[in-house]
Amino acid sequence: MQEILEKCAIPAAHKIKLLSYTKENSSYLLLTKKGKYVLTHLSDPYKEETARSWALSYGYFVEKGCPFPPLLFVGPLEGRLSFITHYAEGKVHTTWQEKDLEEVGFFLGTFHKISETSPYKIPSLPYATSLYNEYLEIKEKLPKEFFALHKAVEGLHDSWPDHLPKGILHTDIWQKNVLFEETKISSILNFIHPSYDLFLLDIAKVLKTIFFRENKEALFSTFLTAYQMLRPLSQEELNHLDLAISSTQISTILRFLKQGLLNPKTKEQDFAIALSHFYKWRASVS
Repeated sequence: MQEILEKCAIPAAHKIKLLSYTKENSSYLLLTKKGKYVLTHLSDPYKEETARSWALSYGYFVEKGCPFPPLLFVGPLEGRLSFITHYAEGKVHTTWQEKDLEEVGFFLGTFHKISETSPYKIPSLPYATSLYNEYLEIKEKLPKEFFALHKAVEGLHDSWPDHLPKGILHTDIWQKNVLFEETKISSILNFIHPSYDLFLLDIAKVLKTIFFRENKEALFSTFLTAYQMLRPLSQEELNHLDLAISSTQISTILRFLKQGLLNPKTKEQDFAIALSHFYKWRASVS
């Protein structure tokens, strides 16, 4: 790591603090005499083409004004894709209010508008295919409580609107990845697993975070109005919005079911979380 820091003209870190750890990636805060930096270490094996596409896309969005932390390094570390950015200052708003969602809508509409003109594409498996493959992996092991998933996933696979507008997606816009300074967004974090797919998916993932709020309709309206000031949605996109939200809910259920089936130690906990999401999803589509 010291060699990488020297390449970036960053002094040796006098303290390294774990910020987050998941199966997909781990992030570390590097405290140095020069300032604070974040090292993100992905679980994916390093591939030159993937790293280059990601870095070019990241740089393009920063150049166009997207509030991503400046990128200092991208390359292999212990054989895995890793990168270093400046540490982003700001505050997480754990419960988004209408003003927050207006700001998120402005950001995402701007981001997608820029994405429409981006000369870069991120090599990625189509979302619908990835979701269906994940389902097939555990299809024969699904507990009986989740029987309704069979018909739902098959239906999504058969009716997925793959012809709708596409571009580079952030894929992970939610409360912990959006930093604010007072009422304005100061930074967007974790642009680390982008994909090239339907714009509707980024929108649906935001709406999923507020789907069960009491004032859902007002929050939806505020977000979508702000978004469409930058990138208007076609009527066909609006018609498929519920389907996209449902797909993100199903994806969460499948992820926890898969984790539980792969790891007996966390099986009970993962299945309980999956079941909670499952009941909420059933309530939302009934």
